[in-house]
Amino acid sequence: MARRPRRSAARATEAPAPVPETPPQVWLPPLDGPSGDPCPQADDLARLVAASEVGLLALDRELWLRRASPAAVSMLCLQASHLGRPLAEIPCPLSPIDLVSDAIRVRDTLAPVEREARHPDGRWFLVAFRPVCTADHSFDGLALSWVDISRFRAAEPHAGHHQLRALSQRLLEAQEAERRALAAEMHDEIGQLLTGLNLLLLSIDPHGDAAAVAAYLSQARRTVGELIARVRHLSLDLRPPMLDDLGLRPTLDWLAERYTAQTRVRVHLSQIGIDRRFSPMLELVVYRIIQEALTNVARHAETTEVTVRVWTENDQLHVLVEDQGRGFDPAALDPYRSSGLSGMSERVALLGGALTITSAPGVGTSIRAALPLHPPEQMPGRPG
Repeated sequence: MARRPRRSAARATEAPAPVPETPPQVWLPPLDGPSGDPCPQADDLARLVAASEVGLLALDRELWLRRASPAAVSMLCLQASHLGRPLAEIPCPLSPIDLVSDAIRVRDTLAPVEREARHPDGRWFLVAFRPVCTADHSFDGLALSWVDISRFRAAEPHAGHHQLRALSQRLLEAQEAERRALAAEMHDEIGQLLTGLNLLLLSIDPHGDAAAVAAYLSQARRTVGELIARVRHLSLDLRPPMLDDLGLRPTLDWLAERYTAQTRVRVHLSQIGIDRRFSPMLELVVYRIIQEALTNVARHAETTEVTVRVWTENDQLHVLVEDQGRGFDPAALDPYRSSGLSGMSERVALLGGALTITSAPGVGTSIRAALPLHPPEQMPGRPG
């Protein structure tokens, strides 16, 4: 979408052409050359882009729409009136995706962003946000593109037995990592408390001084109280009973309060459309994703605030955990070497959902998940 090329002086007296009902279907570079005359390659570029199935949008520095390719016009049902309007007013049927939030991130960081998103008709697209910079590397606009990857996703189930075995192996590794962490905590904390309690009880002389016996018993009671607190803490980490009894919303409220009290990281929690019960499996997966994401923030982000959003839209439940901390380079990280990221990925994949992790050094991390509201009845390899 672009303004019409300037007419030459020889044709200035001709009547102007009628305004088309649909936007002009042309693409970069600008149609006018440095002298202000029409770019001689404009027609070739327009034909080239028209023949492509790739959706393309060009935004200016303020993230207002400048041009669109024919595929973008068709996908977004654009009208001529959308030309020159901010990105926030451009309809987008893909999910889970927030065009404005990702565009602002690219504008502020100059770091490209890519994510997978789904169309209501079932097609999957790879959406890419790329900064357009001047010669001195300052932001001059943004190019947004999407490519249909449905056939590649459809081929995934036929990729063979090896992929299924690899998935199962990673799932078992994540389970073993969780068990090792639990065993270490039981040995280091509960085991030490039990040993201390045993020594206290052995030190009591029933025929000794009454005051000394009372002191030993008082210390033993305090140790028992600590043991009860530690066991309760481990139980809540494994699976909070309120998730089964009360549902997702009150459990997430409790998780946010407990997390802030323990870590001093403030949680900005927003929950929309989840004042009802979902399947136990879906509620557990959402809880685990948020729990693991918050744990990573406390361990690595070096920030004092984190945003958590949970909402329903159409037939999906969406999760967003976002911080403005130190971030990391996703390309340099093997997600399968991290039991936390691996666990999130496997849980989402087994429910037929989509997980996107976006980050860059110094600009924070965004974790998005879109999960079907009606997942399979049982998750293989995971206890309910």
